[in-house]
Amino acid sequence: MSVEREIGRVFERAHVSAWLHVVDIDGDGEVAIGADTPVALVSVFKLPVLVALHRAGESGELDLADRIPVPAATRTSGVTGLAALSDDAELSLRDLAQLMITISDNAAADAVVDRVGFGAVARTLDHLGLRATHIGQACRDLHAALAEDLEAAGTSLARAMGDPAVLAGLRVLDPDTTN
Repeated sequence: MSVEREIGRVFERAHVSAWLHVVDIDGDGEVAIGADTPVALVSVFKLPVLVALHRAGESGELDLADRIPVPAATRTSGVTGLAALSDDAELSLRDLAQLMITISDNAAADAVVDRVGFGAVARTLDHLGLRATHIGQACRDLHAALAEDLEAAGTSLARAMGDPAVLAGLRVLDPDTTN
């Protein structure tokens, strides 16, 4: 039985619709289930940002030890990571990337994206052959779009989670309007 078929059966037993695309970036291995189906990346967009950051570090374009100020007043909201802190912070790009990936810290991701830039992320995606993947929004942008959509729907996120009609109208879940 193929790996794809085994994973597909796991998805079926869990009663979920799921997509998976794993590529060995150093070789030719690949596992693909619905790999060409457009999906909203949500926090997965942080992975190409991480690769772009390290490519910029390896090329000397960025120094991962550079300290980046992350003011409390302008951080993307959240319950973990930098968003949960009260005071201004200053961390290295390396440490921000660590927080971005290990606890999915949105404020750290925004700080990294601001330094790396969407152009570098686009070049990284192209280099990896991910030509149908587009990343042009930071976490702050995604949060703003979500807040606007919830306000327009006259509901809260908690209520929206149980309303398929509201969920269908959220731009952050529409692959045509988000990362």
